[in-house]
This record gives sequence, structure tokens and C-alpha cells, in this order.
Amino acid sequence: MPRPFLRAFNTDHAIHWILDWDGTLTTQDTLDTLVNIPKETKNDPSIPKKWAHVIEAYLDDMNSTLTTLGHLPSTVPEERKLLGRLRDVEERSVTRVSDSGIFAGLREEDLCAGGVSAIVDKTIQLRKGAALFIEYIFNRTMKQETDIDAFQILSVNWSQCFIATALEASVDFKFQRPTLDHFQEQQNEKYALLKNEIPSASHEKLKLDIYANEIDSISTAGTSQGRLCSPGTHKIISSSDKLSYLRGLQKLNPNTLQLNPIVYIGDSWTDLECLLAADLGICIRDEPPTSSQRKLEDSLQRLSIPCQHILDDGPPDEWDIVWARDFTEIRNWLRSNESSAFIRKIPGV
Repeated sequence: MPRPFLRAFNTDHAIHWILDWDGTLTTQDTLDTLVNIPKETKNDPSIPKKWAHVIEAYLDDMNSTLTTLGHLPSTVPEERKLLGRLRDVEERSVTRVSDSGIFAGLREEDLCAGGVSAIVDKTIQLRKGAALFIEYIFNRTMKQETDIDAFQILSVNWSQCFIATALEASVDFKFQRPTLDHFQEQQNEKYALLKNEIPSASHEKLKLDIYANEIDSISTAGTSQGRLCSPGTHKIISSSDKLSYLRGLQKLNPNTLQLNPIVYIGDSWTDLECLLAADLGICIRDEPPTSSQRKLEDSLQRLSIPCQHILDDGPPDEWDIVWARDFTEIRNWLRSNESSAFIRKIPGV
């Protein structure tokens, strides 16, 4: 059934924003920057060679797996099966990273310092308009009462700590790094609402949660084995993992007891299932597109899924997927769909 989000959705009401990190909020992938932290911290000249081996093995594994297919899918169910198979490739790569010992002995303070330094020296740069977009969403919540926007980052990156400190160095907000208990609280809130109990958390303003993986035992100095661990029910290393978390994070509106509509923003093939599942999927695209953006674009074309520019006029299609160059365009789209009365109530607008 068509979902006419762009035409009929009331942006004056609560929106659940879920954003990818690497290449979406940032201008490029940040894994090389993350790997540079143990290199500098431990003064270990062997780490670049170990990392190069991990990358080479991953690319060989990925190419080999894709070659065995013969042809790429042309339907969404087949595409999802392919992405499910590729999870094994990601899992093997994570194992190689763990076995390499690149992150062994790393501490939380090392990751925090590395995240801040990467922003200061501009190794990591937020995409155009990202900081103002986050501020705009926060200001939206200032006029909302029980019907409040949610904002979460959902990433296959290997460190919540690294992402949080990099963002905090860029924008004036504190970011939470949820645990399994925090993830369970999301579910408990839904059950409470269904029983007509409004939990106090429903009245809180915007909470910026980061769902990503983490290096084990970094809070205990020197004891980390450098292995990837989970922020919740399972590691986030694939498209299907992201989709599982997205479904678990869906929020009930306390007024309607309906799920708040999700806007998912991503840039790569790993984001495909979340983009399809969201009420509105927004693909970030550079001009020319990066290799990861090109893979996503190719997938949409193979599946015959239209993807118009977010500011273009036109009838919505079945999937409601659009593309944007940056967060300035997304913010402009949001403002153009909000009523003038709503905008006047947003601080600073």
C-alpha cells in the first residue's frame, strides 16, 4: 500500500528520527580514524599493517561471496536474503579485527580523547547543516508536550564512546550510550502505554541516544581484549541487525497509541532495509556519490524503487524514499512542511 508521507504526513506532530553515523552525519567513513587511536595511544607501528590485512581480507571475502551469486537480485525479498548472507562476511571481518589485537588494552579515555581530537583537527567533519539540524530538532521538542520527537543514532561503528565524544565536540548536546537495560526500557515504555500508563520518560525532552557497538571492557583500564561487544540484544554489524534494532526502538505515541512515524537517514547499502522499513527514508548523496552511496543507489535502481530529491514536487511512491545532499536540505524540507504557527513556536526561528 502506498504511504503518502511527503504529501499527507503532519510534521507538526512527533517524528522518530533515526540516523546513521558514518557517511551520513559525517562527510566520510570514520573507521580509519578510530583505528588510528590505538596506533597513537599504544605507539604501535604494526597496527597499520594489521588493519590493511583486515581490509584486504574483507574485500576479498565480500567479492568472493558476491561472485558466487551469478546475478544480483531484482526484488526486495531476494535483496534481503542477499544482505542476510553478507552478515556472515561482516561477522568474519569482526573476528579478524578482534584476533588482530588492534584494540586490545584500549581504555575509554583513549577513545574519548581520540574522538575529540578528530573533530579538532578536522579528521572527522560533520556533514553540512548537521549541527543546525540537531539543534532544530531539539528546539521542536521545546514546544511539544506529550507528543515529542525522538532522536537516535544507529550505527555499525565499533564504538559508542568514540561517536558520542566526537558529536559532543561538534554540537552543544550530551549523547547517551545505551546498554541492554536501556534497550529494555524502550520496550517497557511501550507496554506501559498499552496499559494506559504514561511513564514519566514520555514527558522528557529530546534524548540523543547512540546505538552502536563497543570495544569490550574499556571502562576497566588495560583489561580490554579488543573484541567487539553489543549495546543490546546483539551486535550491529549488518543491514538486518540495523533493521532489528529499528523495530525494537519504535515508539508509541501516548495520545494515539499508534507508532510514531520514523524518518531514517542513511547513505549506504547497509542502510537499505531501514530505509525501506521507515515511513520516510532519506538517502544522503554527494555529487559525485561515494562508493558506498553508489552501491545503495544501484540497489534501489535494480529493485525499481524510485528515489526523487527531497525538495522536488511529485507524487509519493510505495516506498517513500528520497535523497538529499545534506542536512540543510532536510531541515528546509521539514520547515516547508511545518505549519507557520508551529514554526513560530520553535525557539530561535
